[in-house]
Amino acid sequence: MIARAIIVPESEVDVMEYDKEAGLIGLMDGGGSNILNLDEQMPGVIKALATGVIYKYDNDGHVLDQRDGDAKCKLRAEEIGEKRGIGVLPFVEDDLRQFEEEHGVAKGDYFRAKTKGGEAKLKGVHNSDGVIQVRNNWCNRFGEKIDAKLAENGIPRRIPYFAAGFMQLLSPAFVRARTIGNIHPGYLTQYKLRKRYMRSQTRLVTGDAWVPPAIAISSGHDNLYSSMHVMTEEMDGGPMTIRGYAVRMDYNYLLSRVDIRDEEVLKEVAGFIQNVLKYIGDHVIAGANFHDMFEGNWGRHMSGTLAYRSKGEWHLVPNGISIEDHVENNPDTPFQRTQKFIDDKMKEEFYDKVDKLAA
Repeated sequence: MIARAIIVPESEVDVMEYDKEAGLIGLMDGGGSNILNLDEQMPGVIKALATGVIYKYDNDGHVLDQRDGDAKCKLRAEEIGEKRGIGVLPFVEDDLRQFEEEHGVAKGDYFRAKTKGGEAKLKGVHNSDGVIQVRNNWCNRFGEKIDAKLAENGIPRRIPYFAAGFMQLLSPAFVRARTIGNIHPGYLTQYKLRKRYMRSQTRLVTGDAWVPPAIAISSGHDNLYSSMHVMTEEMDGGPMTIRGYAVRMDYNYLLSRVDIRDEEVLKEVAGFIQNVLKYIGDHVIAGANFHDMFEGNWGRHMSGTLAYRSKGEWHLVPNGISIEDHVENNPDTPFQRTQKFIDDKMKEEFYDKVDKLAA
């Protein structure tokens, strides 16, 4: 990707300068596997965790209820803190859903409020502007809680964020005040056109969990990837920084085994792919992204495009870089996968599971 990129002078680049010793903060709403993996790869780099989902606990700290799936922020904070011998890693919990319920916003209303024609489908007491204001208010409170926790623990406020399975859409003010790297199980440089003009293009492989792989498979993409991008207020809308290794699809094999026109079958198959992408994408590109950030290899060009420094020169990378580019630029990087590893994971997590599904 870099080979034909435009080279620009460093004077035109605002370098993203972050100190590895200061570390980063993890945002998570799920199980936190990406957080744990990054903690293994870059010991000590995660300084704090934050979530928009809260467990409910009894007086002994045992979980009574969880509002969303398998949210484990407190448990990961305890696990990482115990490993470091510091007790509990600093963490912030602030329940977005409860806040919105208390302020008359129904589940899903924020997405509807941000979608053209969605106001007619709102289920709470507010119009679109009111729904957006409630979300902005929560984001302000969430940011203040995070900043207070960082100050309380002597952690610099100006550190990057890692959104590892963080499912909440954040306000423009929140994301513009921070550099937040988000993992996405799809390739964010592929577009669809809603109208005949390019200005109306939207990203094709968007959504959460198994949905992006399902879109890519349904569209017949030969190679599937996970991506990392800079988070903005738009879902999956920020500029891409890096994509992982390719999952190469063999449609002759796949279509001879299962019928992906069946939505339930497609969901299963896409779930298998999502799991492969964790091993050859998510668990590689997060570390590679932050390694390059701490090395001063990422910046913002005066044109608004992201820039990447490779072999001492700054390149415009509007579609980001590949993991192969990162490896070439950082020969000693630990963030790479061998072809054998990729093949083994495809067999274990995809081919064997598709065969079982077909049986």
